Amino acid sequence: MEMQGKNKGRLVPLNTWGAITEQLREIREEKDSERQIALLTEAIVNLCLLDKERDLPDKRDEKGNIDEFYAMLLEEAVKMLDSVPQPSTEFTYYSRELLKKLPLREGGTDIIGDLRSAAEQFDESRTDD
Repeated sequence: MEMQGKNKGRLVPLNTWGAITEQLREIREEKDSERQIALLTEAIVNLCLLDKERDLPDKRDEKGNIDEFYAMLLEEAVKMLDSVPQPSTEFTYYSRELLKKLPLREGGTDIIGDLRSAAEQFDESRTDD
């Protein structure tokens, strides 16, 4: 699996809370929309494969305050979404898919609800083509 982010070309799994948060930060800082989609897709695939692939063990059980990890994820997810003032339907769709895989709490359901509506619009526009 070739990575798209700062570690492009090297296998660096997104299997810790820190690595996942860093990927959200990379998506936020990326200005090219196609690279944003590639980074979103990479994060989704990594989260889906955790503990299902021998080379991708789930290491999200880091020691520390889990509520702090969740708050950090939520904060970075909100920043990522806010960084794209006019998101494409693809960005919205893949963001929603990624957020569904993250343990977002305290207001996270509002984000997911908004993205669900936008993603449904994207799905409908794809079937019309």
